[in-house]
Amino acid sequence: MRRSRPHLVPYLAALVACSLLLSACTGPGSGSQVSTEPGPTIVPIEVKVAFMADYTVENPYGLVTPAMQGLKLAFSSGAQSPSLPVHAEVVAFDTQGDPARALDLAAEIADDPSYVAVVIGPFWQETPDVAALLLRAGLPTFSLSSLGPALGSGGGWWRTVPDSSLLTDLLVAEALSGEGAPNGVCLIGDGSGTSDRLEAELAARMGDAVALRASLPPGSPPVPVELQIAASGCGTVLWSGFSSGAIALRTALHERGLGHVGLIVSEASKDEAFLTGAGPAGEGTIALCGCVDLSTSTDQEAQSFVHDFQAASGSSPGVYAVEGYDIGGMMLRAFRGGLSTRELLMRVYVTGPGPYVGLAGHYSFAADGDLESSAQGIRLFRDQGLTWVPVQKETGSSRLPVRTPGVLIVGSCRAGAPYAYRRNGSATGFDVDLADAVAERLGLSMQWVSLACRDAPSALEKGRVDVLMTSANGLDPQTLISRVSLSVRIAVTMPGRQASRAEPLNRLTSGDVVGVIRAGDSAQWAGRRFVGSDAPTLRDLSDATLAYDLLESGELDAVVDVEWNAWRMTEDRPGLRVVASEDTGDHSVFIAAGPDTVLLGAIDSALAVLIRSSDYGRLFAEYFPGATLPGETGS
Repeated sequence: MRRSRPHLVPYLAALVACSLLLSACTGPGSGSQVSTEPGPTIVPIEVKVAFMADYTVENPYGLVTPAMQGLKLAFSSGAQSPSLPVHAEVVAFDTQGDPARALDLAAEIADDPSYVAVVIGPFWQETPDVAALLLRAGLPTFSLSSLGPALGSGGGWWRTVPDSSLLTDLLVAEALSGEGAPNGVCLIGDGSGTSDRLEAELAARMGDAVALRASLPPGSPPVPVELQIAASGCGTVLWSGFSSGAIALRTALHERGLGHVGLIVSEASKDEAFLTGAGPAGEGTIALCGCVDLSTSTDQEAQSFVHDFQAASGSSPGVYAVEGYDIGGMMLRAFRGGLSTRELLMRVYVTGPGPYVGLAGHYSFAADGDLESSAQGIRLFRDQGLTWVPVQKETGSSRLPVRTPGVLIVGSCRAGAPYAYRRNGSATGFDVDLADAVAERLGLSMQWVSLACRDAPSALEKGRVDVLMTSANGLDPQTLISRVSLSVRIAVTMPGRQASRAEPLNRLTSGDVVGVIRAGDSAQWAGRRFVGSDAPTLRDLSDATLAYDLLESGELDAVVDVEWNAWRMTEDRPGLRVVASEDTGDHSVFIAAGPDTVLLGAIDSALAVLIRSSDYGRLFAEYFPGATLPGETGS
């Protein structure tokens, strides 16, 4: 792996914050020694933490309340310490999904100095004006909602769960990698705002892979939709709504003999209601969620959390209950340091809460308030025996810092054959197969994400993908990159009678016309190669077939094209010959986010093994028949 000077991570602010808090930057159960000697009696200061959420979403007690109960559990557990100087009460505020009401509630919270922080509940999209009002009031705000843009560019706001774009990408990847993908995917929603937003994003990413889009509003009979699904022949249903519609649809498909059609749901349907409502018909349903579920964990601390949660609430921990508990842990860390006002909290949190290790994992935050990519993760669950069981896909590479255990999420913006394209509803091509081979060497499964080039850097930074396959051209010189995975070469094709002459390219003069295919770096290469008053005329062409037809008929004297296409186009044209092939310097590499070289180093090693073996050569020959194996590959 080529290395340059790594970026420095600004840990200083976090260390300063930790010293102010008089505790280590770790969460509950970190193993630190606590004195058992009696100390002076402390009368705790009473403070309040506001929990703002939309309780009008379907099944709020299964989807919203668990996060608040987790937060309360953390505070009640902390209150058992006689040395804790602060007693925190959690107060719920129902926005009812109304932006105007939410703003009024935010003003009410801001005007009451006993409120020292705000927590945003799951499934509510906080508005920028609410965030701005809370910031002006000096109230640190923690969000448990994946919805909406990051609102922490001005400080004071942090999202403790992955944003929805990562969930969307992985829902698409899971749907398109399943057994039913070749038959298309049916996108079905329930017409709620949450469902409509997610469905629109899914449809935009999936394109032609969508065989059907339909709606099943709450309370409506599923018969028309199930008949449409049957008629479409799709092998997978991607459900974007809440659990009542998912239950009705799964049950109807089962009763009609369509139980083989896979069902994938988002976090909005990952609740106890689906498990009990769908019953045996729901067996095998896949749910994706940015939440951690400790119900089946054998870890002692996790088991204690589940037991205490059930004892306090009478139910099992639902979505984002663990993350709510961890937010409470972050605040307790501050309270133990004597920070009992919003002003003191914000003063320490001005650069962010600092790294924190909780039950759900580690938390670290970017400048915009979102989790850093290394701290984001989407988990897969399967309905198995009326329980959401975590799907463990890893096969020995749990040490690698990937967002989803067992899965390498690879993004690329280079679209089109032979690099990356769709065939029978699935992603294929040289880049796709190479990434899959690398992932297999690492003991991971591979999920492919196609990106717009303008969105690729942000997707990597936000953690939507683990790595990018990209051109090394234009990257910051300090960017850590893998060895070259592909080197783009340019070829010049001429009629056989001209190609047989010595130095055929140098014989092209101002009286000749050279067709330049608009692909890769062809135009740039031709502009550099043919210069001066005696240079041939360059003719820009977008239709490759037309260009080679014109070359055969004598209307062109040469064609400049990417090498793989030149060989493909001349395969059945015996009168044409590829006379030159030259490296353009456009080298494809893998890059990963941040300064951590663990994942990139593993990819680089896997790539080296593939290149040294015949595996890379066979893959190259499959997609670039006749082309020269680039000597730059592996350098």
